[in-house]
Amino acid sequence: MFDAARVGPDLFGWEGFLTTIDRIRQYYPLHNIVMYNDPDNVVLREAYSTYEQAVSRVAIVSLLGLPLTFGDDLPKLPKERLDLLKRALPTMDVHPVDFNNAICDGKTQMITLNIALPFEQYLVAGVMNLTDESKVRDVSLRETLRLPEGEYLVYDYFNKEFLGCCKDNITVSIDPYDTRILS
Repeated sequence: MFDAARVGPDLFGWEGFLTTIDRIRQYYPLHNIVMYNDPDNVVLREAYSTYEQAVSRVAIVSLLGLPLTFGDDLPKLPKERLDLLKRALPTMDVHPVDFNNAICDGKTQMITLNIALPFEQYLVAGVMNLTDESKVRDVSLRETLRLPEGEYLVYDYFNKEFLGCCKDNITVSIDPYDTRILS
């Protein structure tokens, strides 16, 4: 149980999800300070989400540290969609570095988090394509992610793929409605 303010409509269709992103942005400064910003249930079933849309629905809730409540009959979800929930849980009590940034253009949303644990520190960048067209985005390590000059190992979280060593920019290709989470 938690006290929260639901900020969006029912999240069945994609348009409702987009409306909720705008509402989350509007009320996010209050999240974990005055209230929990509740985006409503995360609905992943195929009737309402392509697989890529399901990734994006889970990703934004997880990256923003929002309550992750379920809107599906979990035993009936296909394994790959249930695995999305497993990879997003537990939601950490986090606040992103940027939620309204230079890459947020209404078509692409970027959320960056600096994670500091007792045993390691790392940065997570989620780049979300909100459109029905493929997008390519260049993410500057220094300007966009504010990382000091150096070499960084980059891992694509949902695709479970090591992308190699990077010094300057990461070029991210994002399928329609998909999200790439890089650490």
